[in-house]
Amino acid sequence: MTVSSGRPVDVLLIGLGSVGTAYAYLLEHSGLARVSAVARSNFDVYAQGQVTIDSQRFGVIKGWKPSRMFKSQEEALADGTRYALGVLATKSVPDVHKNAALLAPSIASGQVAAWNLIQNGLGVETDLYAALQASATRAPLISTAVWTFITTSNAGQHIQWTNAKDATVSGIYAPGRSPTAAEEAALGLWVNLLRTSGHGTLAENRVGVLETTNLLNCVWSSVQTLMGAKHIVLADMDESDVAAVRALALEVVGVGYAAGLLYPGMTLYPSGQVAGTLEDAVQSVFDSVVHAAPGGLLYDYKMSMLVDREAGRPIEAEVIAGSVLAVARAQGIATPLLAYTVALLRGAQRGILSRR
Repeated sequence: MTVSSGRPVDVLLIGLGSVGTAYAYLLEHSGLARVSAVARSNFDVYAQGQVTIDSQRFGVIKGWKPSRMFKSQEEALADGTRYALGVLATKSVPDVHKNAALLAPSIASGQVAAWNLIQNGLGVETDLYAALQASATRAPLISTAVWTFITTSNAGQHIQWTNAKDATVSGIYAPGRSPTAAEEAALGLWVNLLRTSGHGTLAENRVGVLETTNLLNCVWSSVQTLMGAKHIVLADMDESDVAAVRALALEVVGVGYAAGLLYPGMTLYPSGQVAGTLEDAVQSVFDSVVHAAPGGLLYDYKMSMLVDREAGRPIEAEVIAGSVLAVARAQGIATPLLAYTVALLRGAQRGILSRR
């Protein structure tokens, strides 16, 4: 799975939201990939050349679209194209649809050599991995965590990409065993494509290193979504109220330490800092987020789960928060604040789905 023939490899990308667009652009910017994108609600906006990417690094790109556009996987597969890599960049909402079901046409075709998930949350790989292992090709699975500051206008025509500090960490999903040569080759292809585009990418031989990010995401996504406000409001709230949020953070991050997902001395991504104690980790989170400097990237940042709730779209309640609660219960860890938080998020999800 290397770019050795001199012609670009074919990449199938599903989901042209903000993140999907960024990575579709990066892949094609490398000059080593031809992206075939599957989009539904925003297909016409892209197909008609109405999208403008406004990027700190790449400048203003008007009328950008991937090399090929399709409305369904079946259309993208119809001409027999063999894809070196499939990228799923949709939100993971397993209570609405599971990844394996979503990708069933592509998996059954045998035309996609490897898969990469760019999704928030813990355990997003599980059902897809099982489906791939049961398929004829047993295609490798990569999982990717991204740190990017990117927003899209409601009409989807303008993408603001503040990518001065973007970072990507990708790892092979191979639970309980060592990676195969095919899996390592798939990861190597993905990393090479991004690095050639000028994007900072770190590769790991296991996906466990990504779980740190998802634990911290659980805290801020849940808090913002339930408050209906950005985290910066906490800076001006009564200390007793902030203490309640800190207690939730201690519970959530504590699950990581108790379950071995976090431990003193491990490298934290994307900062490269070394993890200290539980209390140190939570204090660092509050210092960098709640007390972010005005004008900084984190100061006015809105988590995607809050954006989705405000737009009336299904939220990632299960993979971002419910999955952490599942880990806690499996480990016998009492997390009453997290359990209450998950219950409220699930209630919010029910309300959203009932109105669709």
